[in-house]
This record gives sequence, structure tokens and C-alpha cells, in this order.
Amino acid sequence: MLNNGSPVWVITNSRFASLPQSEYSTWNTASGKVQITYREHSVLLVGYDENNVYLKDPLAEQPYKSVPRNSFEESWIQMGQQAVSYQQN
Repeated sequence: MLNNGSPVWVITNSRFASLPQSEYSTWNTASGKVQITYREHSVLLVGYDENNVYLKDPLAEQPYKSVPRNSFEESWIQMGQQAVSYQQN
């Protein structure tokens, strides 16, 4: 989708890198234990190249930023590889 000009909304964390286990807490729920982190975050992915991803971060003073691609991908995978985009007709 990104290659077609559509931005992608992704779930990541606020550090844009893999988090250590110490950043997680365990909640006991009716469905069982759930691992959560208060570092969960979402951004709009607007571009990428071989080394970086380019995103719009609503929490940043300068909302458009680049992040090293490898660390961003690690954080995205750790948070469950969640993303939403759209396709125009």
C-alpha cells in the first residue's frame, strides 16, 4: 500500500526499538494473563528506503521523522505486526 502512495497506520512502541522484558507488566484478566507495555504507540508510516522508515509521530515536537528501519521493524514485530491501510477505487 505504501508503494502506491497510501500511508499505513502501525502499532509500535514509543522507542521504535525492541523493548526489554522490564518494560512489560502482566495483567490478570478473565481470559488469562496478558503482557502489556505502557510504551505502546501508533504512528503513520509515510515512506521507507533501505535504511530508514519515515513516519508521522503525533507525540513528537517535530512530527515528521526518520527511524532506523531495522529497529523499527523489531518494535513492530514485537507489538504483533499490526497495521491498517486503505485502497482507493
